[in-house]
Amino acid sequence: MITPSNFAAAPVIARYALTPDRITVIPREIDMAAFDPATVDRERVEALRKTWKIPDDAQILLVPGRVAPGMVS
Repeated sequence: MITPSNFAAAPVIARYALTPDRITVIPREIDMAAFDPATVDRERVEALRKTWKIPDDAQILLVPGRVAPGMVS
């Protein structure tokens, strides 16, 4: 079973008599440092632009997951 939090896992564990080792928690948030443009090698960006046929003057916006109201700060 996959849940977004330990809070969400608790009722599932109770209702279906699951052991915690049967639950995988995958948080909704992302590691923003992993998507920091300053940490991405310029050559990698250029290679992706070429592969995806994105013009040099076009901006790229990556949305790695949904934005939920509680996630915006």
